[in-house]
Amino acid sequence: MVWNEYNAKIHEENLKEEGREEGEGRMSRLMAYLLEDGKSEEALEATKSKVLREELYRRYGIA
Repeated sequence: MVWNEYNAKIHEENLKEEGREEGEGRMSRLMAYLLEDGKSEEALEATKSKVLREELYRRYGIA
């Protein structure tokens, strides 16, 4: 029982870490696109608003 709980905890932590890395990758790509397009104000706002980020992900085709 203890071994299974330990494995489950490690698995959950790995999933969270992968999610963070994936999220950070999306955000990095978005920031690169926005800055290349000269949209630094929008980039700043995107760091504050999840709704705006999701809209921009769709607009720039970032999965």
